[in-house]
Amino acid sequence: MDASQTADLQKVLNEKWRERNALNLEIRDIEQRIYGDDLTDYELTQHDGSTVRLSELFGEHSQMVLVHNMGFACSYCSLWADGFNGYYQHLESGAYGNKAKFLLVSNDRPDQQKAGAAQRGWKFDMLSCRGSSLSADLGYQSEDEGKVHFHPGMLIVQKQADGTLRRHTQTTIGPGDSFMGLFHMFARLPELSGDPFC
Repeated sequence: MDASQTADLQKVLNEKWRERNALNLEIRDIEQRIYGDDLTDYELTQHDGSTVRLSELFGEHSQMVLVHNMGFACSYCSLWADGFNGYYQHLESGAYGNKAKFLLVSNDRPDQQKAGAAQRGWKFDMLSCRGSSLSADLGYQSEDEGKVHFHPGMLIVQKQADGTLRRHTQTTIGPGDSFMGLFHMFARLPELSGDPFC
């Protein structure tokens, strides 16, 4: 490939990256139109067995990234959480210009969460939503032939001046999303096994 062909392809590549970023913002805007509504102040269970309201967990923040995962039975959910553990503190500190509380919830028991977090070295706040209707209300719970299944996702919650909560937006989590870079690394490997985004 000569220099002219390389330059032409670089222009195409740059435009594809601009299109990708624009598409991400378009997806965000659609999600906001679908999910922007009031949110129940759910009661969650801490690792010591005590309960706390979602609204009490914001600390100094007015907005929260709330991740719902399937628990430690799902290796992918744990992989995503490994990634969150690496940068959640930058989100909470506002070091890069945007600031929000980070919280992960699942239907695992509090003792399971505590043991699993210690094993994987997770430092972010994690509470159990078991016993609440959070999973079902937000579309993260389904039933098939009498068996309950949980699904991963993320929502942005705003705490209003009067203390009430609002769901600003909600999105899915899975291979190919923008929240786990590992699969994008897989896609660029010369020895690639299967579709990296499946």
